[in-house]
Amino acid sequence: TTGSTVTSCTFSNNKHGLYLNGYSSTIQDSSFSSNLKADVVITNDETEPSFRNILNLNTHMALSSGGCNIHISGSNNQVDGNQFNDVDTAVCLHTTSGNLVAGNIITNPTSTAITSNKGSNNEIRGNAFYNAAVPIVALTSCTGTAVNNNTFISNSKPAISLTSSSSITIFGNAFRLPTGVNASGPCPGCSITFNCYNKNLDSFPSNEKKWGFHIADNHV
Repeated sequence: TTGSTVTSCTFSNNKHGLYLNGYSSTIQDSSFSSNLKADVVITNDETEPSFRNILNLNTHMALSSGGCNIHISGSNNQVDGNQFNDVDTAVCLHTTSGNLVAGNIITNPTSTAITSNKGSNNEIRGNAFYNAAVPIVALTSCTGTAVNNNTFISNSKPAISLTSSSSITIFGNAFRLPTGVNASGPCPGCSITFNCYNKNLDSFPSNEKKWGFHIADNHV
């Protein structure tokens, strides 16, 4: 679909709510019920990078079969201002680039709230995560991704997990939980700056510089 607008709809069946393979569609002010297999699946490619699909001001519930509400394997899409209630995983980015996940409220996710696998130059910005499971945002084999200005409130740890990634920017987040960032190994070109912690700053091995991190100007 290309150029479609879906407004104030209710999706409730045993299939996918919306399957988008195109550009410039807007999905807003709609609600997705728990018996869906997935709420939205986006599979556009990069042949029209100036266009994006927008998912805005929608309400999402936990899928009865579990799993991820929004699957994105396309590029340059926008998921902003949505409410996710008691979901397993809100957004899954699969081999994507240039997507924006911003201003969403995600409460009580039982699994990783946002996952990105083999993504590049995506941005996770200004989201609020409440009572989340471990970890809250997981980046695996990603590069150039920014996790900025989010609020993490949980008794779990960590907020952000990095695996086999590089050039990740973690800036201006508020961590109200035991651990902000955890890395399983080197992360060349990664930076953790100007974040605020309510307990302890992140601790990394003594060979932190060899791991490629720039860590500065964080505060408790």
